[in-house]
Amino acid sequence: AKRTGASGERFAEGIQINKGLLALGNVISALCERQSHTPYRDSKLTRLLQDSLGGNSHTLMVACISACDADMEETLNTLKYANRARQIRNKLVVMMDPKQARIVELLEQVAMLQAQLAQSSQTHMDQAGGNQVEQLGLQQGVESAAQDLLVEARLQDNCKITGGQQDLNEAAREAALTEHM
Repeated sequence: AKRTGASGERFAEGIQINKGLLALGNVISALCERQSHTPYRDSKLTRLLQDSLGGNSHTLMVACISACDADMEETLNTLKYANRARQIRNKLVVMMDPKQARIVELLEQVAMLQAQLAQSSQTHMDQAGGNQVEQLGLQQGVESAAQDLLVEARLQDNCKITGGQQDLNEAAREAALTEHM
């Protein structure tokens, strides 16, 4: 207050800003030290920044400093504050729709099975000369399963885009048409 010459309403506003910054500093310290409780509820500022600070996000902090000798103490405190904020490490988790996650899992499984099929068919061909008709039938079966999975994924995407209002048979027809084009 001495430095800014604030009084009255401005002085009260400055007090509230400093309280919010103090609460933010406490939250940053708690996150850096991995304490069991993080005091997000101590301030409206920390409540708003809860997801940004300790959640599933990448956050950038800008620290404004001055080269002036008169501002040396404030600049040093700002740099310490920014350094504590820099030490926060969050574990990011990819949020995925359960149906989409299952589709990805099934596609990975199909790719793995195709690789196993290719490897086993090569081994059988090398050992016994191989029954090419049987191997071709197995390979076509795996490819058909992969195509079915892709059609199912497109069906779900079509239904999701229209908010579930589209008839499943219509979505199936559209997916089949795009497959044959």
